[in-house]
Amino acid sequence: MALDNIPNTLGRLATAIGEAGANIISMGGFDVRGELLVNDVVVNCRDEDHAAAVVAAVEGLSGVQLLHWHDRTFNMHEG
Repeated sequence: MALDNIPNTLGRLATAIGEAGANIISMGGFDVRGELLVNDVVVNCRDEDHAAAVVAAVEGLSGVQLLHWHDRTFNMHEG
């Protein structure tokens, strides 16, 4: 994720994820790059539809860029 480096951007992200019915289970990699705060956020979702709803909620936030996302469980099963 890349977030605007201004107060409450991270809070708005956490609220959007929670309102979509998901839990943040891990955050890390905080790297301040000027006006941006870049970090990794791991979210627990029930299924693919739930993950899509969380992604949509995050993509709808101003000041937040979803740089990449993947399904960790799916990735574990790829050969």
